[in-house]
Amino acid sequence: MQNAISELVRAAQAEASVLEQSEQATRNPGVPELPLISGFNIHAEIHRGAQGIVYRATDSGSGDQVAIKIVTLNRSVTDRDAARFEREVEILQRLDHPGIVPILGHGQLDGGLFLVMPLLDAVPLDVFCDASTMTVTERLKLFAGITDAVEAAHRAGVIHRDLKPANILVDDDGQPSVIDFGLARCLVESPTSASVQLSNSGQFLGSLPWSSPEHTVGKPSAIDVRSDVYSLGVLLYQMLTGTLPYGMDDGAAQLVDSIRHAAPDSPRSIEPEISRDAETIILKCLRKEPERRYQSAGELRQDVQRAVAHQPIDARRDSLSYLVHAALRRHKVIVLATTCCWLLGIGLGVGMTLLYRNAAVAAVEAEKRTEAAVAENAKLQARIDELEKNLKNPASWITTMKSADELRTLPEEEGWKLVESTWSKLDNTRAKQQFLKAVYFSRQPYMHRGLHFGLQDSDPKVRAWAVTYARSYTLQDPAEDLPTYEKWYKENSKKSLSDALADSLRNFSKYLKTGFKSATQTEQINQLRHFRNNSVIRELHTDPIVKAFKETRLVVQFVEITQNQSYERDTRAAAARALRGFPVSVDVARKQLVPLLESPDHELVSSVAHLLVKIPGDDITEALLKRLQHAAKQPGLDIGLWGVATALGERGDISVIPSMIEVIEKDNTYNTVYGVGYFGLGKLTSVSYDESHDGAWWQKWWNENRERLTTPTEPAVPSK
Repeated sequence: MQNAISELVRAAQAEASVLEQSEQATRNPGVPELPLISGFNIHAEIHRGAQGIVYRATDSGSGDQVAIKIVTLNRSVTDRDAARFEREVEILQRLDHPGIVPILGHGQLDGGLFLVMPLLDAVPLDVFCDASTMTVTERLKLFAGITDAVEAAHRAGVIHRDLKPANILVDDDGQPSVIDFGLARCLVESPTSASVQLSNSGQFLGSLPWSSPEHTVGKPSAIDVRSDVYSLGVLLYQMLTGTLPYGMDDGAAQLVDSIRHAAPDSPRSIEPEISRDAETIILKCLRKEPERRYQSAGELRQDVQRAVAHQPIDARRDSLSYLVHAALRRHKVIVLATTCCWLLGIGLGVGMTLLYRNAAVAAVEAEKRTEAAVAENAKLQARIDELEKNLKNPASWITTMKSADELRTLPEEEGWKLVESTWSKLDNTRAKQQFLKAVYFSRQPYMHRGLHFGLQDSDPKVRAWAVTYARSYTLQDPAEDLPTYEKWYKENSKKSLSDALADSLRNFSKYLKTGFKSATQTEQINQLRHFRNNSVIRELHTDPIVKAFKETRLVVQFVEITQNQSYERDTRAAAARALRGFPVSVDVARKQLVPLLESPDHELVSSVAHLLVKIPGDDITEALLKRLQHAAKQPGLDIGLWGVATALGERGDISVIPSMIEVIEKDNTYNTVYGVGYFGLGKLTSVSYDESHDGAWWQKWWNENRERLTTPTEPAVPSK
C-alpha cells in the first residue's frame, strides 16, 4: 500500500514538473524550437502535458488546419514508446463517433512520434463551464453528450482511463469532443498490441483527482468501464459545483486516501440549485465499490436524460445487480477460482459477448421500469387533477366525503402539495368550508396544517368551521383560548399529526399526575371532556400514539380516577367516559378492567365494556355475560347493561345467544329487552329490532332459528 502511494506521489510530481516546463517555455520564446515535419507547417505550441506536446499546424497539401501531437520529443524512441504509440493509433482508428476526435495520419520523426488530428475551435471543459452561464439542466445535457462518446468507446472495447476536463474539448455550439487516448486500455487486444504493457503492477498512470479508487491501486487488471464511470462522476460533480469532490491541498498521499475511503461532500450543500436526482446520479458514480456504480456509461447517460426530462431515475433503488455483487463479495475466493476456470475454458471473447447481452437485457428492463413509472405517474396526476377540481367546486357533501377518501389514498407528500396549492385558489366561503371538511375527514398526518389555513382566514364563518374541527385533535380548546392553540400549532406544525398527538398524550398524562388533582371540578371535567371528544386520537391508531398509551398508561390513570372517592361523582363519570375507544393491552384488561365490571357505577361499567370488545378470550366473554345477568336483576335504567350488551354483540360470538335469550326470559322489562335485544342480539343476528319485541317474541325467534345458528355448516360437496 505504501509503495502504491509513493508511486502516485512521484507521478503527480512528474506531471507538475512537465507543466512547469511548459510555463517556462511560454515565458522564454527561445525554448524550445518548433519541430519540422514533412508536409506540414507547424505554427505554435498549443498544449504541453505528461504524454506529449500538441502543436497547431497547416497541411501543406490541403491547406487544412490540423493539430499535431508529438510524443517522446528530444529523446530516443524505445521499443515500448513505439509500441505504445502504435497502440494509440490502433485505438483511434477503431473509434468512430462524432464526439471522439479522429486520427488523420501518423508517423515518426527525429526525436519523436507524431499523430495528426483535426484542429478544433474549442476549449477544455472546465474553461467552457467557468465562462458559461448555463443552468444545471443545460450542463446535464452537455454531460449526456460526453457520456454518449465514452459509451461509444466502451462499445468498441476501449477504456479511456484518463477522463478529465483537459481531455474534453467543447466548441462554441456546446458540442463536446473526447481526446487523448494515450493511456487507454483495450478490453479485446489485437495480436500486435496484446503484448504491450503500458504500466507495471503498482505503477500509476493517469490524472489523480479524476481517478477511481481501483485505479489508484496501480493494478491495470482492476480497471474496467466502471472506472471511467467514476471519472465521469467526478467531471459531473465539477461541472455542477465548480469544485472537485476531494481537495488537493494536503498532498497526493492524502488525496489517495480520500478517494479510497472518504465520502464526498453533498453536491447540494455546495450548490443548492442541483436537484436531488442529479445529486443521486453523481453519488452513485462516486461509490467506492465498482459494483454499486452504474455498470456502463450507457446506464449513466439514460439516468441523466431521465433527470433532465423529470422522469423517475433508476439510481434511487438498489438493483438486483447490487444484491448479486454483494453476494459475490461474501464468497470472493470461490468466485475468483470459478472465474479463472471460466476464463481459461472459454476465453475472453465469450465473456465480452455475455457482457453485451446482459447490458442489453438490463437496458430493456430499465426501459420497462421507466415506462411503468411514467404510466403510474400519469394515473396519479389524473387522480390529483380530478381531486383538485372536486375540492375547488364541491357539488355536494357526498363529493366532499369522496374527496376525503381520495386524499387518504394519495401519498402523503403529494396530498400535502395538493392541499397547500388548492387552498390559495379557493375564493368563496362554501368552497373553503367543504375543503376543510375534506381535509379533516381525510385523517392524514398533515391534517392540522391544512386546517390551520382556515383558522387564519379573514372570513369568520370559515374560522368557525376550522375551530370546530381543530378542537377534536388538540387537548386545548381553540374556541376558548386561540392563543394557546396557536402556541400548540407553532410547536407541532412541522411534525406529523400522529407524532404531535403522541406528545400531547404524554403531556396530558403528566398533567393527570401533577396538576389535575388541584384543579377545580369544572376544570377537571372540561379537560376530560376535551380528551373524550378527541376523535382523531381514537381513529389514528398509529405507532407513535399506541406507544404513547403504553408509556403513559393513560387507561390505568383514568381507572384510578374513577375509583378515587375523593373526586366528585361527575369527575369520576367523565373519567369513565374518557376511557372509551382507546387501545388497551390484554394484561391491563384482565388485571384492571375486568374487576371493574362489578362496579355499581353504570357509566364506568359501560366504558369498561367498550374497552373489552377487542380483547380475546372466553374468560372476557364470561365476565361480560355475568355482568349482563347481574344488571338485568337491577331495577331502573342501567346504561351499564346496554354497554355490556353492545360489547357482547360487537364481539360477534354467537355462542352467547342462548345466555342472552335466557336473560330476556327472566327479566321481561323494557330496559332489559331493549338493551339486550337492540344492542346485543341485533348486532349478533342482524335482526331488525322493533320496540314491540318482548321476551316471548325473542323466545319464539330463538326456537325457530336455534338449529340454524348452532349447527356447524358442512362444506358443499362438489358435483362430479
